[in-house]
Amino acid sequence: MEYLEHLNDVFLLTSKMLDLAKKGSWDDVMKLDQLRQPKLAAMARCTPIKSSEHLVDKLRNLVQLNNQLEKITTIEKNSCHRNYYQNKNNKKAFQAYLNV
Repeated sequence: MEYLEHLNDVFLLTSKMLDLAKKGSWDDVMKLDQLRQPKLAAMARCTPIKSSEHLVDKLRNLVQLNNQLEKITTIEKNSCHRNYYQNKNNKKAFQAYLNV
């Protein structure tokens, strides 16, 4: 498989991952990422190709999609951390109430 084929596959997978992340379908995002990682590795092993405007645009768009995906993932991760610590504090408060 050639570099551009891998790039197109990675672009489509990343786009689908972004759509799923926006819907909160994190299990599906992880499944697609498991498919995406080998393709990214394969791209790195490909023989370099001549740069073109199309290639640069496709790579730029892929980076933008990935940045959006990372932003949503970071927001969700922070939300999970806040919820965890809030629940942990609620548990401590409840235990203190029971001990009174």
